[in-house]
Amino acid sequence: MKKWQTLCITVKWYAENNFDALLTLTNFSLQLKYFKSYAQKFDLQKCIHYYCNVQSVQPNVDHAETGKWLCKIKSLKDDKMFEEVFDAVMVCTGHHVKPHVPTFKDQDKFAGISIKKF
Repeated sequence: MKKWQTLCITVKWYAENNFDALLTLTNFSLQLKYFKSYAQKFDLQKCIHYYCNVQSVQPNVDHAETGKWLCKIKSLKDDKMFEEVFDAVMVCTGHHVKPHVPTFKDQDKFAGISIKKF
Protein backbone atom coordinates (compact mmCIF):
# COMPACT_ATOMS: atom_id res chain seq x y z
CA MET A 1 0.00 0.00 0.00
CA LYS A 2 1.34 3.41 -0.94
CA LYS A 3 1.30 6.24 1.55
CA TRP A 4 0.58 9.71 0.17
CA GLN A 5 0.23 12.90 2.09
CA THR A 6 -0.55 16.48 1.27
CA LEU A 7 1.37 19.17 3.14
CA CYS A 8 -0.16 22.55 3.84
CA ILE A 9 2.11 24.92 5.76
CA THR A 10 0.28 27.52 7.81
CA VAL A 11 1.35 30.51 9.86
CA LYS A 12 0.53 28.39 12.93
CA TRP A 13 3.16 25.85 11.78
CA TYR A 14 5.72 28.59 11.32
CA ALA A 15 5.10 29.73 14.89
CA GLU A 16 5.17 26.24 16.45
CA ASN A 17 8.11 24.59 14.70
CA ASN A 18 10.74 25.69 17.25
CA PHE A 19 12.36 28.05 14.78
CA ASP A 20 12.22 31.83 14.99
CA ALA A 21 9.30 32.50 12.73
CA LEU A 22 8.59 35.59 10.71
CA LEU A 23 5.09 35.93 12.02
CA THR A 24 3.83 38.15 9.21
CA LEU A 25 4.34 35.97 6.18
CA THR A 26 2.00 37.98 4.02
CA ASN A 27 4.06 38.05 0.87
CA PHE A 28 6.46 35.99 -1.17
CA SER A 29 9.55 37.98 -0.14
CA LEU A 30 9.02 37.22 3.54
CA GLN A 31 8.29 33.56 2.84
CA LEU A 32 11.47 33.25 0.77
CA LYS A 33 13.49 34.94 3.52
CA TYR A 34 12.04 32.50 6.05
CA PHE A 35 12.77 29.41 3.93
CA LYS A 36 16.36 30.54 3.27
CA SER A 37 17.06 31.20 6.95
CA TYR A 38 15.44 27.88 7.95
CA ALA A 39 17.58 25.98 5.41
CA GLN A 40 20.70 27.76 6.60
CA LYS A 41 20.03 27.11 10.30
CA PHE A 42 19.43 23.39 9.76
CA ASP A 43 22.13 22.97 7.05
CA LEU A 44 19.59 21.90 4.42
CA GLN A 45 21.11 23.61 1.37
CA LYS A 46 23.23 20.53 0.69
CA CYS A 47 20.01 18.52 0.32
CA ILE A 48 18.34 20.83 -2.20
CA HIS A 49 18.89 20.44 -5.94
CA TYR A 50 18.18 23.50 -8.08
CA TYR A 51 17.85 23.51 -11.87
CA CYS A 52 16.85 19.86 -12.01
CA ASN A 53 13.92 17.90 -13.37
CA VAL A 54 12.79 14.74 -11.65
CA GLN A 55 12.41 12.16 -14.39
CA SER A 56 10.97 9.37 -12.25
CA VAL A 57 10.29 8.32 -8.67
CA GLN A 58 9.88 4.68 -7.83
CA PRO A 59 10.22 2.45 -4.79
CA ASN A 60 13.84 1.53 -4.17
CA VAL A 61 14.82 -2.16 -4.33
CA ASP A 62 14.70 -2.32 -0.52
CA HIS A 63 11.51 -0.23 -0.23
CA ALA A 64 9.54 -2.97 1.56
CA GLU A 65 12.09 -2.93 4.40
CA THR A 66 13.21 0.71 4.40
CA GLY A 67 10.45 2.74 2.72
CA LYS A 68 13.11 4.44 0.57
CA TRP A 69 12.54 5.89 -2.91
CA LEU A 70 14.79 5.95 -5.97
CA CYS A 71 14.71 9.23 -7.89
CA LYS A 72 16.09 9.67 -11.38
CA ILE A 73 17.04 13.30 -11.86
CA LYS A 74 18.20 15.34 -14.86
CA SER A 75 20.39 18.39 -14.35
CA LEU A 76 19.26 21.31 -16.48
CA LYS A 77 22.72 22.88 -16.27
CA ASP A 78 24.68 20.10 -17.99
CA ASP A 79 21.91 17.72 -19.19
CA LYS A 80 23.37 14.84 -17.12
CA MET A 81 21.22 12.19 -15.47
CA PHE A 82 21.84 10.94 -11.94
CA GLU A 83 20.05 8.84 -9.32
CA GLU A 84 19.59 9.39 -5.60
CA VAL A 85 17.81 7.39 -2.90
CA PHE A 86 15.64 9.27 -0.39
CA ASP A 87 13.74 8.40 2.77
CA ALA A 88 10.75 10.42 1.57
CA VAL A 89 9.71 12.41 -1.48
CA MET A 90 7.67 15.60 -1.55
CA VAL A 91 6.26 17.00 -4.79
CA CYS A 92 6.37 20.80 -4.58
CA THR A 93 5.02 22.75 -7.51
CA GLY A 94 4.72 26.13 -5.83
CA HIS A 95 1.76 28.42 -5.59
CA HIS A 96 3.37 31.57 -6.96
CA VAL A 97 3.60 30.20 -10.48
CA LYS A 98 1.35 28.48 -12.97
CA PRO A 99 0.50 25.17 -11.31
CA HIS A 100 1.78 21.91 -12.71
CA VAL A 101 -0.08 18.86 -11.51
CA PRO A 102 2.17 15.81 -11.85
CA THR A 103 0.91 12.48 -13.13
CA PHE A 104 2.30 9.07 -12.36
CA LYS A 105 1.85 5.46 -13.41
CA ASP A 106 -1.24 3.82 -11.93
CA GLN A 107 -2.46 7.17 -10.59
CA ASP A 108 -6.02 6.07 -11.33
CA LYS A 109 -5.55 3.16 -8.89
CA PHE A 110 -4.66 5.44 -5.97
CA ALA A 111 -7.40 4.91 -3.38
CA GLY A 112 -6.52 7.85 -1.16
CA ILE A 113 -7.56 11.47 -1.31
CA SER A 114 -5.86 13.77 -3.80
CA ILE A 115 -6.21 17.49 -3.11
CA LYS A 116 -5.35 20.07 -5.76
CA LYS A 117 -5.60 23.75 -4.88
CA PHE A 118 -4.90 26.53 -7.33
